[in-house]
Amino acid sequence: MRPNTATDVMSCPAARESNEDCRSYCYKVVKPLLQYFRISAEKNDQFEKLQQQEAKIKSLESKANANKEALSNCSEDKLKAEKKTLKLQTKITELQKKLAEQKEALKKSDKLKDSLMNEKDKHIAQIEEQMNCMEHENKLLKDELTKQKDRAEATSCLPFGNSSDIQTLHLPGVNAFQVPCDSKFAGNGWVVIQRRVDGSVNFNQTLEEYRN
Repeated sequence: MRPNTATDVMSCPAARESNEDCRSYCYKVVKPLLQYFRISAEKNDQFEKLQQQEAKIKSLESKANANKEALSNCSEDKLKAEKKTLKLQTKITELQKKLAEQKEALKKSDKLKDSLMNEKDKHIAQIEEQMNCMEHENKLLKDELTKQKDRAEATSCLPFGNSSDIQTLHLPGVNAFQVPCDSKFAGNGWVVIQRRVDGSVNFNQTLEEYRN
């Protein structure tokens, strides 16, 4: 608001009696303008500061929103990572359980294998023992068969050992005949020929009757 300069010009000559009064009057007139300019300058300064603060607040809000979004993304990533870690841990636990089961199964398999090996060794030992017995029996049978064959084709009492019974001999050119092989009188393999001297002994009897 500008002052009324015409009135001031007219009033000023009336007050020229004292320069001091004029200066005082002028100051009173200019003072509101000075206050207006000072207040306007302060308001402008405050407005600029307010704008700066608003800009700073907007910048901080923008940064806060960015940080909030980043934190949200970080939380989501962290949650995903935790879920993935939990899933991996579950899988690891399952694998460890399977590994323990396989180890236990392998341990049982080793025990079963050892048991089967022991059983097999025992069975083999039994079979070997049976084979040895069978070989021994077979040898005895072969020996007995050889003896029987020798006796069946005997040409003397020797194949009959310490026999004291009537045995059959086979000699070339003659039919088979029976003889007493009495080892008690002459030993093994000898034929005892009885000769009647005075006719007191009847030879028309069995060997058992003759011996008695």
